Amino acid sequence: MVGEHDINKRSSKKALHTLTLLVTCGVWNERNRRTFQHKELSPISLLAKIKKEDKTSALAGARSLGDWLTL
Repeated sequence: MVGEHDINKRSSKKALHTLTLLVTCGVWNERNRRTFQHKELSPISLLAKIKKEDKTSALAGARSLGDWLTL
């Protein structure tokens, strides 16, 4: 039998993995923009863009990520 603590722990771990992937992807895309298009976002704009992607992912089904967005 799986306890509530185990489910929360698994959900947190999954959310952290998703968040790590989204941040890495955002930074990689910004790196490509700077390298190939010779354009760049400010760090604040990049963070806002990553947060928007996080919210979109949570709405698209990454339920465990929704708890992290309130931080």
